[in-house]
Amino acid sequence: MNKTNIVVLSNAVFFSASLLPLTILAHHSRAHYGQEIFELDAEIIAVDWRNPHVTFTMEAMNPEGELEIWELEGGSTYMLDRYSGLNRDLFNVGDQVKIAGPISAIRPNEMLVTNMLLPNGKEALMLPNSPSRWPDQIEGMELTLQSNPEHSLFHVWSIDPDAPSGIGDAGGADVSNISMTDAAKISLAEYDRDTDDPALRCVKPGMPSTMSNPHPIHFVDEGDRIIVHIQENDVVRTIYLNEDNRNTAIPRSPLGYSVGHWEGTTLVVHTTNINWPYFDRTGIPLSEQVSVVEYFEIDQVGNRMTIRVVTTDPINYTTPITSQRHYMLLGEPVKTYNCIAR
Repeated sequence: MNKTNIVVLSNAVFFSASLLPLTILAHHSRAHYGQEIFELDAEIIAVDWRNPHVTFTMEAMNPEGELEIWELEGGSTYMLDRYSGLNRDLFNVGDQVKIAGPISAIRPNEMLVTNMLLPNGKEALMLPNSPSRWPDQIEGMELTLQSNPEHSLFHVWSIDPDAPSGIGDAGGADVSNISMTDAAKISLAEYDRDTDDPALRCVKPGMPSTMSNPHPIHFVDEGDRIIVHIQENDVVRTIYLNEDNRNTAIPRSPLGYSVGHWEGTTLVVHTTNINWPYFDRTGIPLSEQVSVVEYFEIDQVGNRMTIRVVTTDPINYTTPITSQRHYMLLGEPVKTYNCIAR
């Protein structure tokens, strides 16, 4: 075991990294990690290759010459595979590696690992969109844009990393752009990621949060309804076509009651009867008075789609929240998420 080598980088270096799309950094609230990047020589003690995120246990020696155990958190298995080309076989117990990332301000010896230098000299990006630190980087998957001349919605759609907002759409909303009521601000301030974040307990999220994720989505035509298979958390939504969405007899549920209609090739979906407590993954609150309107619009070529979402909640927001995400046809399947609560 080599002696620990910790390098603290300047805030200026981290600030440049923070300007990148908040792909995974915002996917689950990680505000407790600091703004300095640390480098650390360590040995892999255990690997937990699972969702909602991959974790590692490391052994390292502190400056006083004492061995310490470190816990590391990285991205989800899908994101690491697609964007960083990583799989479980690359990481072995006993490997001597170099790791980099910010350290938790509230839990000792915990790091949000962004980069790992493997024994073979290859760099693994453990948090996609993190800037590279070493010269020889493992490449992510090469995916080919598929054709869709019929402009059909009924395919598997993958998040578009090259869109203006990129895969950062998957993270939390920019709170500064949301006009919240005083009650909502109090609720958000009381949100505790360690105890309140449903994702850490593998609870399937409700609307509209479940649609704000970086994983593939599959739309299936079943005639009078559309079934939406969302890879993250293995969520299945039902969108009823041409029904009365003002039916108050429908019981409330996390996904609510979704009714859609076609406007050309654009699917417009109105969802009510939602009893999910959060707008996104950062704790922004929702009340049971929330309603969500989604516009699934396919471009002129047919292989890209924009989902525009308008969320109205008079209890928590003084004006509706409008957000959008961009998808493309890459021929990916929807796989089982297999979430394991930590």
